Amino acid sequence: MSHKNYGYSLPAVFIPFLFMAGCFQGYQQPAAAEASNVSAFSELAAEINKSTQTIMEKAPREHIQPELIQVIENNYPKYPPRYVIPLPHKSAVAKDELRNLCRFIPGESFILADSDRYRTEGTLFVFTTHALYILSGKTIAAHLGHASWYNAYEGQPYALALSYSQLAGLKIWDTSFEKCLKTDEGLIIKISRQSGIPDCLDAVLAFLKGTAGKSEFKTDSASQYEFIKGHTLIVPHLTPKATEQLRESMQKMTQTHADYVCLAIMADLETFNTPSIRWGSKADFPDEMLLQAIQIARENHLKIVLKPMVNCQDSIWRAWIEFTNDQGRQNLAEWAKWWDAYNAFILHYIRIAQQTGCEMFCIGCEMNSVEPFEQKWRELIWEARKLYSGLLTYNANHGREQEVRFWDALDVIGMSGYYPLGNYMQAAGIEGADQSDYQVAIEDLRIAWELVRDELRQVSRRWKKPLFFIECGICSAKGVSRTPWQHSSPDLIYDGQEQADFYQAVLEMFWDEPWFMGFTWWAWPSVLPPCQEASKQVGFEIYCKPAEDVLKQWYAKDRPFAYQAP
Repeated sequence: MSHKNYGYSLPAVFIPFLFMAGCFQGYQQPAAAEASNVSAFSELAAEINKSTQTIMEKAPREHIQPELIQVIENNYPKYPPRYVIPLPHKSAVAKDELRNLCRFIPGESFILADSDRYRTEGTLFVFTTHALYILSGKTIAAHLGHASWYNAYEGQPYALALSYSQLAGLKIWDTSFEKCLKTDEGLIIKISRQSGIPDCLDAVLAFLKGTAGKSEFKTDSASQYEFIKGHTLIVPHLTPKATEQLRESMQKMTQTHADYVCLAIMADLETFNTPSIRWGSKADFPDEMLLQAIQIARENHLKIVLKPMVNCQDSIWRAWIEFTNDQGRQNLAEWAKWWDAYNAFILHYIRIAQQTGCEMFCIGCEMNSVEPFEQKWRELIWEARKLYSGLLTYNANHGREQEVRFWDALDVIGMSGYYPLGNYMQAAGIEGADQSDYQVAIEDLRIAWELVRDELRQVSRRWKKPLFFIECGICSAKGVSRTPWQHSSPDLIYDGQEQADFYQAVLEMFWDEPWFMGFTWWAWPSVLPPCQEASKQVGFEIYCKPAEDVLKQWYAKDRPFAYQAP
């Protein structure tokens, strides 16, 4: 195949790919020659797709105001052509095909997509909650695998990804019939005035200029990043006695060389399908108790991650919160009530986090069924930014890191590190790891955690964010390291060494990773039992167990942190 490929990066992450004109003009030739050209087109399309993938992976990602979303939707002159792309020969791509076409755009929520059907280039504009993507008609045709459409479009195959602030910095001008955009490297994109795209662009630019100089509630995340040596502690109902017990507990916590505590605050749902949330005074936990716990943490020189959580009183895990009607369909009215209640709950505590200078705030914990409401999370994060200047994170459950689509709007990726290590051991070919009586060795744990680490490295790379274990740990019981979430069985047999080996393997695998930001292990008790008693308990706590000695040795080390994308 004869073609030229020019690739170069711009601030907007622009890598055009230009191909020699006339390469594929032989599609009307006899069948033998046509087959050869089909093969050549497949090769060309694969190269275009690969280049587009690279562009999109490197695309700038910035959270935009909900108001701008409304501006885009409200300023298309006709009905919004949401998810519809007209193509040559009066064909069209509808919603599902668009999502497949734009699968190379990671973690996006589409606002509006339309192409300029009045020009022969067929340029596609995809407005998303993160960026504006512009693709030429030839690029679209290559992705859809249509050689005839590729030839029908004029111009060159290219792809462009712009944050909205970068869009405002482009050279843009109007003629009688067109709006023109020019990149720093000279690519000129012309859009017909007959399409609605210029009106959208005008409205976006007017909005951006109107908000210029105003606070966008962004944090200088990198300057706040530091390695976290911490534990999680559930804040109890604080009577005078419980307050003294909490003070003693945090004093002992600092003896592990911890410098952070994740204060978990519990709120209640009566059932998994009840949209109201009981918290604060209604849950017998007035703000004064939290403020007292924060004060005790500060007295012990501990920095704070504040983490409000919801639990269902019917013992259903919060990850399975659901609101459906009698037909089994989503009950959107009930979901709306729930989101109103949840927003009030989170924003109340984020005000306290700002008031008390908490270094990080967690907006949710292991809410699998709620995670698909991407735009709701983004709106909550936006409101949180208005009130809070610290770092924001979300606590995803193990295995859900790829399902959360709003990591870009946060500062840090928070994970519950209860990975099914038994499965990883089997995948690594460890003989006997599938047997219930298999005795797990520390080397098995190292192998399994190395596989987990490699997966999480890719998550950090994709989202360009540091990652930490906001929860991690196992019970001090025999065999549980293969299923670290296990804790409720009455048949657990104490094994402090297996817990210690688990900690050692995790720390070895993650400690020196430049993208990994630390731990707040689950969980440090608010009331410490006598050491002799604690040393034989089978719970997650490491107090007076071998794992505590392991952690002390690691936490005693200096661990500077400057995030480096893997």
